[in-house]
Amino acid sequence: MNSLFEFKTHYKTDDVIFFFIGLIAIFTSTIHDLLVASQIIYSLYFFPYGLVTFIAFQSVLIASRFSRAFYKAEDLTESLFATNFAIARFVPTQFLKLLGKENIADVQLGDHIQQEMTVFFCDVRGFTSLAENLSS
Repeated sequence: MNSLFEFKTHYKTDDVIFFFIGLIAIFTSTIHDLLVASQIIYSLYFFPYGLVTFIAFQSVLIASRFSRAFYKAEDLTESLFATNFAIARFVPTQFLKLLGKENIADVQLGDHIQQEMTVFFCDVRGFTSLAENLSS
């Protein structure tokens, strides 16, 4: 749990850096243009450049978050497939179909059916003594 918190915190600081660089660019260009408009300094207007810089850094921020979300979704999908495969080894799909369920997540506490069926037991002669002599 601690590593997940560090993971989220790390990416939040990266996002803050992109945001503040863009904010500083638009803020300084605005202050510069106000000084030029007030004729305190004589220079060209920089606000369009500051705005473009701000938009560029916001685009990088959005692309970074989208990329992270995409890879996280892929990781979660792989984890879900692995979990479903592991569950399928212990709960056969035929059993789920008997319950009328599509997957194990649909099964609720108390789900049951009553049905007549035949169960076949088979005993192989001498298998118990043979199995006791084998390694685990």
